[in-house]
Amino acid sequence: ATADGNAKIFGDTVVCKAGDTISYSVNISGNPGIVAYGIGVLCESDWFYFDEEVTQGEFTADGSTISSPDIRLQNVAWYNTDDVTGDGTLFSFNIHVSPSTPSGDYPINIYLDQGSTINGSYEEIPFEVLDGCITVEEAELTAEDILEFAEATNKDSKESTCTLWYILGGVLVFAGITLFAVLKKKNVKK
Repeated sequence: ATADGNAKIFGDTVVCKAGDTISYSVNISGNPGIVAYGIGVLCESDWFYFDEEVTQGEFTADGSTISSPDIRLQNVAWYNTDDVTGDGTLFSFNIHVSPSTPSGDYPINIYLDQGSTINGSYEEIPFEVLDGCITVEEAELTAEDILEFAEATNKDSKESTCTLWYILGGVLVFAGITLFAVLKKKNVKK
């Protein structure tokens, strides 16, 4: 979305090292006045994971911020009773960078829900939306750092793997019982 003026919503550009935990912010400038916004932040790389806690930024102390987090996605909504025209940080949260992250640039996509980003007259506001970026520089790795990151990001996959093994075990038991019954039936006929 391109604004008529200079109204922008944009993600940070951060330089860090593999293994770091960084504070990541989404910001606003040229704010014509808003009473609500809906913003999504997405990182498609498996080298990062997001903390659940989101902190409202200094663009205003008013209003209420709510979020719906996932491991690499933050959906954040804010609303207030009156227009706020402040610029600065809308919200921030921590991003954990895997200790084994290759050096390079990783985009952080910013999505604006136009229908939820409105002024006091309930009109949609045309903001220019700019993605952010995390630039990772090389760092020394330790086995402990890598294991800690793997444990933090694999909680859900461990539960899924256990469920898969239980299902597979059930299928094998059922197949064994069926095979036993078939063989027993053949022995009875002889």
